[in-house]
Amino acid sequence: MIRHVILFKFKASASRQQRQEAFGRLKDLGTKLPQAREWSVGLQASRRDKAYDMAQVSSFDDLSALEEFRREPEHGKVREYLLKVADWIVVDYEFKE
Repeated sequence: MIRHVILFKFKASASRQQRQEAFGRLKDLGTKLPQAREWSVGLQASRRDKAYDMAQVSSFDDLSALEEFRREPEHGKVREYLLKVADWIVVDYEFKE
């Protein structure tokens, strides 16, 4: 299994409405694409100096399933929106159930 973890930092120029839109689009993406076995999205719950604003964590059967997911047009639409309002870092790691 592959765990796909993304941490998002909203741009200073991102309005509250854009941040809510980003959260909603990312959350909905997990319900639209079958490759993800698990999908969760959350907003930062505490204030910390080094904190990111939003996280998305998902699981895939393998790297090929993750790559198939990344090629989906719906993923591309959400990614294009997020590029306007946030920066992010990603880690993909292998784990056993």
